[in-house]
Amino acid sequence: MASTNLKTLPKGPAPKGQAKASKGPWPKGFIVVAVVPAHDEVHYIDNVARQLNHRRREGLIHEVVVVNDGSTDKTAQHAKNWDATVLELPKNRGKATAVAVGVRYTAYKYVPKARFPPGKKRYEKMEKVIVVMIDADMGTISKGHIHGLVDPIIRDHELNMTVGTLEPLKKYIIDNNLSGQRGIRLRSLGAMIDETTAWKNLLRHGYGLETALNRHIKARQFTKIKFDTKRAPGEKAGDRLHREVHSTAKYLNARKERAKTLRAERTGKQPKKSPSASKHRR
Repeated sequence: MASTNLKTLPKGPAPKGQAKASKGPWPKGFIVVAVVPAHDEVHYIDNVARQLNHRRREGLIHEVVVVNDGSTDKTAQHAKNWDATVLELPKNRGKATAVAVGVRYTAYKYVPKARFPPGKKRYEKMEKVIVVMIDADMGTISKGHIHGLVDPIIRDHELNMTVGTLEPLKKYIIDNNLSGQRGIRLRSLGAMIDETTAWKNLLRHGYGLETALNRHIKARQFTKIKFDTKRAPGEKAGDRLHREVHSTAKYLNARKERAKTLRAERTGKQPKKSPSASKHRR
């Protein structure tokens, strides 16, 4: 499929035509779209795009959307080889922005008048569209993985997100709260689509995308399915988790220091200096 330039997509018209739901195992009207953020993933994107394309041919996924986040390699070209819709970002903007672009594209294409009117009524129109987030460096993406992420959301009207578990990297245990493999009901991503102040504040506080989603979407559950992850060349086990822990700790420490300052202002006492914290590995 042709590459899409998203420089005007957020403010421009929705893609032409109203897409129909997949002729898959899902109940009538449900649409499942896979969104894959990718930055310099040429080593792994073929594996992910190929497997997702198989799931599309089986009717489990209606469209595979790869957001090429300013890659300097041939990630986009490899994704196109497997019939993925490739959305191009001219420079690296980070995973949160890449996913938001993919989600916004999905909303504009699959939901009639997704941009208007704003508010609750519009979000209700997104009830039967489910976004499946998949990292570009996953190992196996089977039918069971897609069913595990989508089935619970379809069965439970109140459930908005499922989170797949991750296989441990050697002896390092990965916190499943940080898994990027998720099924998310589109209606719960309205704040991301509209880039509301609340959503921007979550990311501004230092949270990574996964932690921000956990805080924003309350009705969620962890699935029992396991994904195996492949590390990029040179990346050590646990590096991504350390980055997430570092950003979260930074935010919590800032809140603690702010609370001390406010108490000091009320009482007229100088706040005690906190001992220097140990550095987190980046």
